[in-house]
Order: sequence, then C-alpha cells, then structure tokens
Amino acid sequence: MIRYVVSPAEYDTIREKIEVKPATVFYRIIPPEYEKVSEPLDNPPVRKRYGSLPAVYETSKQKFLISPEETIYTATEPELEKAQTFMIKTPAYQRVEVSQADYEERTEQIEIRPASQKWIKKKGDAGCLQADPDDCFVWCLVEEPAEYQTITKRVDKGCDGSGVPGSGCVQIIEEPAKASSIEVKRLITPATIEETKVEAKYQTVLIKTIKDEPRVIEEEIPEGPAGLVNERLVKPAEIVEEQVPAEYLTVTRLILKKPATYEVITVPPVVKQVSVKTLAQPQTTVEELVPGEFITVAKRVLARPGGFTEWREVLCDEKVTGYTIRQIQDALKARGYTPGNSRRQMDAETKDALRQFQLDNNLPVGSLDIETLNALGIKY
Repeated sequence: MIRYVVSPAEYDTIREKIEVKPATVFYRIIPPEYEKVSEPLDNPPVRKRYGSLPAVYETSKQKFLISPEETIYTATEPELEKAQTFMIKTPAYQRVEVSQADYEERTEQIEIRPASQKWIKKKGDAGCLQADPDDCFVWCLVEEPAEYQTITKRVDKGCDGSGVPGSGCVQIIEEPAKASSIEVKRLITPATIEETKVEAKYQTVLIKTIKDEPRVIEEEIPEGPAGLVNERLVKPAEIVEEQVPAEYLTVTRLILKKPATYEVITVPPVVKQVSVKTLAQPQTTVEELVPGEFITVAKRVLARPGGFTEWREVLCDEKVTGYTIRQIQDALKARGYTPGNSRRQMDAETKDALRQFQLDNNLPVGSLDIETLNALGIKY
C-alpha cells in the first residue's frame, strides 16, 4: 500500500516599504531685504520678485503581489475493506504407522547330536583260541542314532496374516493439508494526490507620481514714482532648493521560501503472526534389528574321526548268525576243507578250517573279516 505525505509550502513574512510618493525638490523663496533711504533717484532700479510653483502630482492605482500563486497538494487515504482468506496451516504429509507383529509359539526338535558310527572293542568270536588273548578282540563299527531336544520358539507371522515375518507392519498414511481462515484488509481504491491551484493575492495602493516638476517664477515689479524716500536693496532675493523626501507605505507580503511538495511513502504491509506447521523432516522408518532370543543347547559334533594304523572290517558277535555260519561251512567244504559237522555253530573244527583257508590265501588270520567272506563268495 502507498501513502502520500503532503509537505505544505513554507513562507517568510517580510515588511517592505512601497514608495507612494517620490522625492521632489522644493524651492523656498527668500525675499530680498531693503532699507529705506532718502535720496533722489533718477532711474530707480527694476525690482524682481520670485514666486514658487509647487510640483503637481497625479494619483494612480498600482497592484502589489502580497501572496504568490501556489499549488496545494491534498492526499486522499486509500480505501480498504476487510476480507477472509484461507492459508495452509499444516501442509499435507505422509505419516508412517508401525504395528506390532503377531507371534506364535512353535515347538520343534533340534538335533543336538547327529547320527554316527563308533568303534567298540569286543570279542569277535567267543571261542577264539589265539595264543594272545588280546588278538581275540576286534573293533566293531556300531551305528548310534541321532539325539534330539525339543525346544519352543516364537515365530514372527507379520501383521497382515500372511505369515511372512514383518509383512504389513509398516503403513504409510497420507495426511491431507489443513487450512485456516484469517481476516485481511484488501485495497479497493489506492491513495491519490489532488492538486489545487491557489491564485496570487494582490493589494492595490494609491501612488502619486509627479506630473509637473516644481519650478520658480520670476516677476518684475513695475516701476513706481520716484519719491524722496526709496528703498535700497540690501540683500537680493534668493532661491533655496530644499529636498522633500519621498513618502512610503509599509506593506506586509508573503515570500515563497519553499514550494509545496509531496513524497511517496510505501506503507509496509501489516503482518500477522500465525502458527504454521512446516515439514522440517519427513517421517522415516528406521529398521532396528531386535536381537533374537537363544537357548543354549549342548550338542556333539565330530571333532576328529577315529582310526587305526591298520584296520580291517570284521563281523561282530551279534551279526554272526546261524545262517552265516552255515554259509561259511558250505563254502569251505566246496573248496576242499573239512569244517565240523555241527551246523549253524562255529565249532573248533570250523575255526581250524577257516584259519587254514586264510593262511592259504594270504588273508588276515584270526577273525571273521569281510575280506575272508568275500573270498569264500559270501555276500554280506
């Protein structure tokens, strides 16, 4: 909005003398002086007389400027009206809503010791006749089943029932902008400047001007009869010129010192403080890793497999069945050996025949090993 500030004109008041009657010359006649004498005069002197004619004036009217012409500026105030306007108080933004996931408890078995095989030292044959008793012992490979432990753990099912961990737990919600109504002033008619012309002011003064200058006239005095008594001129007449000062009239008038002006002043807008929410930083979702809950379970793992410098695979007692002994006896007979007549029992005769077969074929002696069974053609 623009406002006009009018600065009026400044005047100085002065007193000035105006000549209403000019200075003139005034002639004053000093008459001659005579003395009376008694003497006969044949030719009396001619006498002169001087007269003064004053100046003749004529009166005229004359205008003098009392106040000069000027321009007056008048400022009109702007016309405003009240109005309602809307402004965004809270901008639209996205709100992140995080829900707590659903959990369920599940029971499952975990393997704390895997299935394994171990070597156990035992007698390969209850009727072993080796000279060294330790030679009757063999290492048997025994299967050991895996061991399990039942544990209960919590499983993340998500928030939308899909069963996917963390699924649907973070939702982005669109929040609309919020507006509020405030009262403002709206400019209808701007401020203007009106110029008004003020006419100059004059004062009429009567002034006398000289029409005829003052002068001196000279007259001759006619001769009179001569008498006995006559006047003798002692001092002749004189004309004295005297200055008559001019006459002045004091008039008061205004002298324009500074003309009227106007300046344009920009009126700053009226600002109303309104609390407005601005989005300084959008809402974000930070994924934090919630540490899992663990239970300590002792489990056995194979650190180093067992072994021997020299080993062979043998049949342990529990695996030497009557059917197996019968197959061995039949195979020895087929190859010319004489096992015992006892069927399905590992008697002394059968052991001697088996030992002889091992010696003849460069096989390990003293145990019923897999290599001997393969040589006899027995599939085990």
